[in-house]
Amino acid sequence: MKFSQLTLACLAAVAVSASPARAGDFLSFPIPEDALVIPAVTGSSEDASIGDLIALYSAATGQFCVMDEETRNIAQNTKISSQPGEKLAIAPDRVQVTFEHMLASQGFALEVLTHTQPRLFAVKSFYSRARQTIKSAARLIASDEVSKAAAHPAMFFTTVVQLEGVDARQVANSMRQMVADPNTTMVLSTSQSSIVLTASGPALLELHNTLAAIQAAHAQQAEAARQAQARQARALQGAGRPGTSGV
Repeated sequence: MKFSQLTLACLAAVAVSASPARAGDFLSFPIPEDALVIPAVTGSSEDASIGDLIALYSAATGQFCVMDEETRNIAQNTKISSQPGEKLAIAPDRVQVTFEHMLASQGFALEVLTHTQPRLFAVKSFYSRARQTIKSAARLIASDEVSKAAAHPAMFFTTVVQLEGVDARQVANSMRQMVADPNTTMVLSTSQSSIVLTASGPALLELHNTLAAIQAAHAQQAEAARQAQARQARALQGAGRPGTSGV
């Protein structure tokens, strides 16, 4: 019997017991009551695939994942890579992030279609035609919510970062050298002081932190320059006072 059939049969009850996600918060996900267990890799054709993992996740969380036919075929033919002979038990509170890490490691992305019940997600493969729509479907989040997005390695986000006293265009041009794949990551200056970032959750946080470090370094240099100018001004004022010439 295929693993996916066993998964759906054994975990049908788990889907009922999973706590519902909060309506209106697309980054709120249900937590199953029990751990998810992926059988050990044996090296046979019966080993679990990414398609089986998606079915397991859907059954455990009560959420529904949709795929186009090309992505579905890729998912079914992509085996889960793990240490042979060792099963993987995923703690309930780690199901979402582990599921996404496993998707991302095999070239799949997760897109939120609805964040109210029923919860629908699209799974897309970077090795399919759907690759072209992954970045364009990124969800817009506020700059102060980037740390929350970092827990979602298979999801893509867009945020706008405001910079003070820094040439955003120059910074954006330099940061593009850090982008390994322009199909999944974007760094774009929209004005002299703002930059738009698009990337997966962890990559977005790294880019955001880089901009914060650049901003902090610029502020530190500006403050050092201000203090140097103040010292120079005080020195000039002291030199011009009567009785301070040393004669």
